[in-house]
Amino acid sequence: NHSFEVAGLRQIGSGNPDAAADQVLQDMLTNADWAAAFPAQRLAPLDDYRNYTRANGLFLSPVLQEQQEAREHISLLLEQTNSAPVWSNDQLKIIPYGDEAVSGNGASYTPNLTPVYDLTVDDFLADEGEPPLQIERISQADRKNRVVVEYLDRANAYNIATASAQDQTSIARDGYRPMEPLRMHGICRGDVAQKVAQLRLQRSLYIANEYEFRLGWKYALLEPMDVVTLTEPGLGLN
Repeated sequence: NHSFEVAGLRQIGSGNPDAAADQVLQDMLTNADWAAAFPAQRLAPLDDYRNYTRANGLFLSPVLQEQQEAREHISLLLEQTNSAPVWSNDQLKIIPYGDEAVSGNGASYTPNLTPVYDLTVDDFLADEGEPPLQIERISQADRKNRVVVEYLDRANAYNIATASAQDQTSIARDGYRPMEPLRMHGICRGDVAQKVAQLRLQRSLYIANEYEFRLGWKYALLEPMDVVTLTEPGLGLN
């Protein structure tokens, strides 16, 4: 029996055979030979995504051996790299969820946390008898406190391995609530899988509130992932 390790495209180099996530994304969408025929001019600059993924060491080696829609490949890639797609001004933007500055691997990422608008009760539109701002708290049962990422371990002949992250305080207080294992075979290093598991845990466990409100047309330039502030004295929000 012979086993072969295939050296793929877009390798980082210097001993790292993985590829940068921004180059994987760009290849999946726009490569002239094998991509999804996505027009290159419709892909916005990837500077923030490039800096975020490289600074966090989120390097990948996806093998596309199952046929599925391109958007499903892209969705998995963005889930692995803690980022979201936004369609704006006829372009696809990729916005990281990361809200802390980070540096590493020759890259630095600084999130844009400046609020686009400071919204108050004067800005919200509501029907008569309805509150101007509604808050929905995600139930404890839906906030998982243990995340397991399944990856292919390069250090062990690419056999399946797992990395996990959990919040022991939440487990002791609210009980054990594991998430279904996440199959992420584009990850080939244990440290990357561990970081992805931790980021996924934080998004599942610590984002507890959803705020719903309507605004007038003068706010039509707001986009998904934009930051705003909410002030509503009736709810104690400032």
